[in-house]
Amino acid sequence: MPSSLSNGPDHDRDTREEVLDESPLLADDEIPADQPASNVDLFGLDLEQFKAEQRKLSWVVALIAFIEDGALPLDPNLRARVTLEKVKRHAYWPGWHRDVEEYLRDCDKCGSGKGARPWRAGRMQRMPVADLTGPFSLLVVDAIEPLPETSRGNKYILVFVDYFTRWAEAFAVDRLDSVTFVDVTVNGVVARYGVPSRS
Repeated sequence: MPSSLSNGPDHDRDTREEVLDESPLLADDEIPADQPASNVDLFGLDLEQFKAEQRKLSWVVALIAFIEDGALPLDPNLRARVTLEKVKRHAYWPGWHRDVEEYLRDCDKCGSGKGARPWRAGRMQRMPVADLTGPFSLLVVDAIEPLPETSRGNKYILVFVDYFTRWAEAFAVDRLDSVTFVDVTVNGVVARYGVPSRS
């Protein structure tokens, strides 16, 4: 049998020695001066491309999504602690607990996409104003009903609140219908403060 077709242990040792002898690295793992430096490692991965891809796609979100939708399917109704426990069993990175809680808080699929509510129920709760451009850019309307009838025949109160300043305007009305609502909105609010940019 020719030596080139041999598959014994001596052949494997010889092959390994040949590969090591042909390696471009010097004894102290430096690249020889006659060869250009490359970002491509032994496995053919380009380090710069890898870093660029990492900046484009958050691997934290990808990992959590993989655990949730991929190899480890989760019931959408499982609580956050169960998801945290599953992530803890399969991965670790600095700040993982906070990242997973943030992901779950914003996740629409698991039904907890309502966000945190850091304030208690009660009067004059804070209202989000992040997307508002100024006073009377967003009005909210509520109706208080039914109340005892006044001498003028009014049984309801329409309340308009400016989300930005929390300014409230209340109007007593005799009925709750679209004609009354439009009349109070146009003559009572828009005539004095202008048309809201959002509704």
